[in-house]
Amino acid sequence: MTDLRKLRALVVEDDRLHVQQYRDAVQAAGYIVDIARTAEHAVTHLRDHGHQLDLLLVDLHLGEP
Repeated sequence: MTDLRKLRALVVEDDRLHVQQYRDAVQAAGYIVDIARTAEHAVTHLRDHGHQLDLLLVDLHLGEP
């Protein structure tokens, strides 16, 4: 049996322009994209839905000016 579920990604990014760029690129690769704009939101999302993720894209400088 083939797994037909869509691939799912979480993008953790606080810059609006980067969010749109990453969302567009990851969607073009065939993923359903969820966005977390804060580390706290990302942790909550991972706790609640982490088992459904296939890709995690994280801004390593989240919240820095």
